[in-house]
Amino acid sequence: MGLGIFGPGVLREIGWLRDKDEFELRVARRAGYHAYLVGGLMIFCLVAVYRHEEPVIAEPSSLVLSIFVVVWFTWLLSSLLSYWGALKMARRLLYAFGVVWLLFNIAAGEGDWVTSVMQSLLAVPFFAAALFANRFPRVVGLLLIAVSVFLFFFFGWDEIFRTRPFKGGIEAIVLFLGPLVVSGVGLLAGRQESAADNVEVEA
Repeated sequence: MGLGIFGPGVLREIGWLRDKDEFELRVARRAGYHAYLVGGLMIFCLVAVYRHEEPVIAEPSSLVLSIFVVVWFTWLLSSLLSYWGALKMARRLLYAFGVVWLLFNIAAGEGDWVTSVMQSLLAVPFFAAALFANRFPRVVGLLLIAVSVFLFFFFGWDEIFRTRPFKGGIEAIVLFLGPLVVSGVGLLAGRQESAADNVEVEA
């Protein structure tokens, strides 16, 4: 898995793989810098916490995985933002998140189609948000952020940051709530981008 994720990038940097143009390489390197900043900041925050308190970590591998997920997710979002812009990125993230959630709930039914159909209704809000994002970007964006905050406390994920010893779980927050928060912020930012574009066109 590590070779599959990082191998192509290494080959591009040493010049053995030439499958991207200058724009794509520039986007990838900018995303890599953003991932470096976020990952580095996270690591220094963890160092500060565990120097201040007794560094008890129940599952060190979970902590390492959490850092990797944050770095990877930052790189992915930065890449998508550079390629598509805030509004398009938000809508496509919502569609992708809805599909993943739909497939997960179908599989969770374990052959019981009634259960699968009922659980699959949980994917409807994501598709609905993507459909109405162009027409009501600010409303949908604010709703997504509000839902993310609600789910954060509903699932008790706030306990992760207060529990000692650390048992992991940050990756679940990033991969589950991350797309919702980023989509909400993207819709709000996308509205501002669209307004700015209209002003330039009129000028």
